[in-house]
Amino acid sequence: VWKGEFAKDIFDKLNPKLLYLIDPWKFQPTFPDRWYGGTQATSQKDMDTIYNNVQTMFKDSENVKIIKGNINDIPDNIELDWVYIDGDHSYEAVLHDLEYSFNIVKDKGFITGDDYGIGNDIYKAVHSFLLENNRVSLLETQNRQFIIQITK
Repeated sequence: VWKGEFAKDIFDKLNPKLLYLIDPWKFQPTFPDRWYGGTQATSQKDMDTIYNNVQTMFKDSENVKIIKGNINDIPDNIELDWVYIDGDHSYEAVLHDLEYSFNIVKDKGFITGDDYGIGNDIYKAVHSFLLENNRVSLLETQNRQFIIQITK
């Protein structure tokens, strides 16, 4: 979610019935090359400010649910039309997000994500996920984005 600009575009252009915004808003100095690790946010206070600004941005939007956490914090009984992943970029974390998303996305729904590049950990996790699961197919990769469709 970061600062919510892309989420606001999705909300304004698609007018979803329900939009979950999930982000830990946690400062992580172990990733100094990332926005949340020092390149833009330099402390937990910065991350808390960003989180508060996102809450303010959507304060009048009853169909936006903000969760300070991770994908595991989505209610168990929900089925989503699609998920957009742009979180921890490690192989293990991306693979976990893909596998968890598979369980909460509806049949014919989509798992999408950012920062997909040939040979990087996201690429490797996406292709491991595809090899492990014959009920998903890679539909598109463009501008570092990926789209996977689920067939349950």
